Amino acid sequence: MRAFLAAAVLVTATSYTAIAETDPLIAVVDGRAITQSSVESVLIENGMMEDDERDEARQDGRLRQTGIVQAVERAALAAAAERDGLDKNPVTMEQIKEAPTSRDGLLREVWMTKVESDLRSQTDTARVKAFYEKASTGPRYALRFLTYTTRQAATEALKTVTDRASFDAEAARMFGSKQETATSQIQDVMEATSAWAWRLQGLSIDTPTAGAVGGPFCEWPLCSIWIVEKVETAPTPAFDQLDEKQIASLRGMSVFLKMRSAYSTALAAAKIEWKEPAPESWTDLARRISIPTNEF
Repeated sequence: MRAFLAAAVLVTATSYTAIAETDPLIAVVDGRAITQSSVESVLIENGMMEDDERDEARQDGRLRQTGIVQAVERAALAAAAERDGLDKNPVTMEQIKEAPTSRDGLLREVWMTKVESDLRSQTDTARVKAFYEKASTGPRYALRFLTYTTRQAATEALKTVTDRASFDAEAARMFGSKQETATSQIQDVMEATSAWAWRLQGLSIDTPTAGAVGGPFCEWPLCSIWIVEKVETAPTPAFDQLDEKQIASLRGMSVFLKMRSAYSTALAAAKIEWKEPAPESWTDLARRISIPTNEF
């Protein structure tokens, strides 16, 4: 048995070495080799480059990093689908048979769809009510965001953006005119909710007072800085006073947050062996967000 295992390890190592000689190996995700060509294929499938742009893409560090994150994420969720036995579903098996090169992408979508469907069926009215009460209890904070393409840019902005005046000045610089800045303020102010609900999204409000500035808050592939636009303390309507549209919106938000938790758990469960430094954005994407299922 030991000889067999040793031989298997040797064959696997030899296979990866052979791949690396012609197609640089970037990572191994649950036994799946993520190579330069597979990264480029993911970028092409996602409409981020054309097939004849491979050479240029290899010189574009940011695009390459984006492709690596997408390829590793796809492989990790495909592995999660396999652990859940979703690859054994007859319909899925037939789809894979028809498009074998799209296997991991298909399994990723199957996993995402199944998890969301399960969470929606579990999120009954009682759970929506529990979520609403936690999200609306106590002070509620509306945040406004300014978004940057990199963590470094967001971090640099925080060196000078320290209060409402400098935040508004940075918004004016980014959007160019008072009208566009005002529009961005309306679009980017998130609905006021409790600090508890913000924490579920991975954002801790350390100084929850109007005008407080914080960040960076990174949700791949972008990073933001934020300001507490306003603090609301007036009582919210009782749950039974909400209309169907409001309850549907709450259910959607609740499912989204639990979906984010399941997603991060699946990424954390993946066995990833990096053959080069992991992109910084992978850390942001794979940040563990754990939501106790008994809370809502």
